[in-house]
Amino acid sequence: MASDSSNSLVRCLRAIKQARWEGTLPPLRRLAKLHRLGPLLASVDFGNTPEASQLSAECKADLRLSEALTFVLERGLNEVSQVLASQGIPVILLKGLAYGCLLYPNPAQRPGCDVDILVPPPSRQAVYRILKGLGFVSMPKVAERALADTHELEFRRGPLVIDVHFAFAPRFRSTVDMSAVWREAKPLEVGGASVLRLADQHAALYHAFHMALHHFHVPAIYLIDFERLLRRPEMPPMSDVLALAREWKMHTSFRTAMAMHHYWNEGEQVRGSIPYPLWLANVELAECQEPSRPVQLIRKLSSFDDLADAARFLVAFLDTNR
Repeated sequence: MASDSSNSLVRCLRAIKQARWEGTLPPLRRLAKLHRLGPLLASVDFGNTPEASQLSAECKADLRLSEALTFVLERGLNEVSQVLASQGIPVILLKGLAYGCLLYPNPAQRPGCDVDILVPPPSRQAVYRILKGLGFVSMPKVAERALADTHELEFRRGPLVIDVHFAFAPRFRSTVDMSAVWREAKPLEVGGASVLRLADQHAALYHAFHMALHHFHVPAIYLIDFERLLRRPEMPPMSDVLALAREWKMHTSFRTAMAMHHYWNEGEQVRGSIPYPLWLANVELAECQEPSRPVQLIRKLSSFDDLADAARFLVAFLDTNR
C-alpha cells in the first residue's frame, strides 16, 4: 500500500505537469522542500483556500530564493569558465545549471546549490592552480601531487561551490569513452558564459549513473530532470541509448532510473530485472530518509553491471575504511 507521502509526491508530479492541483490539498511544505520542488510548484494553481494561498506564497518565495542563488552560480561559472578558456581548457557544464537552461522555462525552477563542471583529465594540475589562484579552497584539502587519484574535487569560495569533475565516474564503475563525450558535446550559453553541455544520450546516462552513486537516495527533482531529458527531441532511439549503457557499464543504473521514471511519472510498477535493493530504494523515495551505511553499500554494489568490478570496488572500499 502506498504511503501518504508517496501519494502526495505522485500528485505533486502530476500537478507540475498540469499546472494545477486536483482534489484536496494535503500538507505539502515538507515534501516540497525535501524534494526541491518549491520553485516548480510556484506555477501551480492550488485553488483559493487559505491553505492554498499560503502554500502558493511559500513556493513563490522558494522561486525568488532560487533566482538569487542561480544568479550567484551563473556569475561564478562565467568567471571560472572565462579564466579556464583563456588557458585553453574547455568546460562541460553538468547537471543543475545545465538542466535549468536546457529543460526548464525559467532556470531558477531547477534549484541547485553548486556548479558542476567537467574538464579534460590532463588539465588537472592547471585547473587546481587556477582555482586556487581565484581564491577557492579545495574541500577536503588535497595536495596537488594527489590529484591523479581524484575523479572529482570540490572547491569553495564563500557561498560559491564549484565541483570539478575530471572523469564521469570513479575507478571500477564504468568504461565511459571520454573521447566520445568531448567530441559530441554541444555548445551552451548560461548567464553570459559560453560553455559546453553533454550530448543528450550522454546526459541521460550520466544522470542515471549519478543517481546510482547516491544509492538512488535522491530528491524527486532528479526524476523530473530525467523525464525531461528523455523527451528531448535530439535524444536518440532508446535502443541505441540502452546499447551505449551496456557498452559503458551503466546499464543497471540506467534501467533503475527508467524504472523509477515509470513508477513515479507514469504509475507503472514495472520492476523487471532491477535488483531488489535498488527497487526498494525506488519505492522508498518519497520518505527521503537517509539509508544506513550498510544499506548504502548494498545498493552501490547492486548498481554495478559487472560482478568483478563490484568486487574490486568492495575491496577498495574496505581498504579505505579500515
